Amino acid sequence: MNVLIFDVDCKSSGITYPIRDALNKMGHNAVMFDWKLYFNSKYYPQIINSLKNKVFLKAIEFKLNNDLKNIVNNNKFDLLLVMRGDHIFPETLKFIKTRIGKIVNWNTDDLFNDLNSSNLIKNSIEFYDIHFSPRKSLKNEYLNKGAKAFENLDWYYRYGLDYKDVLDFEFSYSHESTFIGSWSERRQLFISELKNEKVNVYGWGWNKKVNISEYINWNLSPSITIKQMHDEFYRSKININLLTVENRDSSNLRNFEIPSSGGFQLSERSDEILDLFKEDKEIVCFSSSDELKDKYLYYLKNDSLREKIAIAGHKAVFNSNNSLVDRLSQIIYKVQSI
Repeated sequence: MNVLIFDVDCKSSGITYPIRDALNKMGHNAVMFDWKLYFNSKYYPQIINSLKNKVFLKAIEFKLNNDLKNIVNNNKFDLLLVMRGDHIFPETLKFIKTRIGKIVNWNTDDLFNDLNSSNLIKNSIEFYDIHFSPRKSLKNEYLNKGAKAFENLDWYYRYGLDYKDVLDFEFSYSHESTFIGSWSERRQLFISELKNEKVNVYGWGWNKKVNISEYINWNLSPSITIKQMHDEFYRSKININLLTVENRDSSNLRNFEIPSSGGFQLSERSDEILDLFKEDKEIVCFSSSDELKDKYLYYLKNDSLREKIAIAGHKAVFNSNNSLVDRLSQIIYKVQSI
């Protein structure tokens, strides 16, 4: 199958375009349309006036859409795989539909959350043959807004990283615990219960929002690469995972990233997560900051039990077809079935 992918680079994973490379590994002919390249102008990021921003944004989007149509017009593709769909005009999708048999959208964010969506995406819902999302609770919203079809597609572990076999596990820790994710008031309220513990926190906003004098044992750092994150999970005794209620999370990518790296996962609880993992056997969960602290302190002292759960979680992810290749196979299968 000839596939055109509308996405951006992911250099920090170790592979610039993991979706493209995974599809090529599967025997398809995948081509990237990296829309982020259109916003790498040395001028655009320096513009601070909102009116000028809008003018330049429209000009950039106009060129982006014209180039996308030209690529489609001058090549033969069987499928356009759109990741999210920022900056694609509905009119462009209507044109593409006359040239490409199937157009699908794979959006891992909440499409209806204005914080990480756009009017262009919302106004284009009806032009996709299938919408794929890990948020099965949004199915009715998609269908009510004109989606032709909705498929639940869960999270995955990444393509292009070196994953250990459980036989190679030699737990050797460099720090007590890790949390990786952007700052939010809710997240800080949760893990502030651990203010006296040794927590490595990575992500946007923490340096600016947290008064480090109140968290003297914490190490606050900016965002790290995916490869570094992968290593951090393995080298941490405990990896904390918090959902993003603003994005209506019921599970997230961390649920797969932590165990695939061989890390012990202490995650906020949800029904969806408990459908994926056996609680207290493959994952440990909490629903309050008090429960988080109690379980944190308990498992910090119980090395053998903690490592047993980490290994079981690793097996659960790898034994259930949860790779990026598996997810892309599901997309291809659904596309071919229609």
